[in-house]
Amino acid sequence: MVLVYGVGTMFLKLAIGTFLLKIFGVQRWQRWTIYGVLSVTVAYTIFYFFFNLFQCGNPADITTKSLDGLCFQRPIVAAVAYSQSVICAAADIILAILPISYLRTAKMTKR
Repeated sequence: MVLVYGVGTMFLKLAIGTFLLKIFGVQRWQRWTIYGVLSVTVAYTIFYFFFNLFQCGNPADITTKSLDGLCFQRPIVAAVAYSQSVICAAADIILAILPISYLRTAKMTKR
């Protein structure tokens, strides 16, 4: 389940980032920010996917090896999961704040 969630959120961020590039990515710093956020998110999600998939060695033996304690220790798994959460939260915040800079410079009436 963790594998599907991580990959799903990665594709959702890619879709949002692509949308923002089409709509708001007019300035160079905005494009670089979106590209940076997306590349960090994709790179860490790929690492997170394979870390969870192979944390006990062969994925077919995950149940028996986890019961025998042959997987990564819990603090290591927790640290990787927390860092994935921090990266996802930071990406969400950055992608949510980015359109505000565009809207501040838009020439619209207050109405």
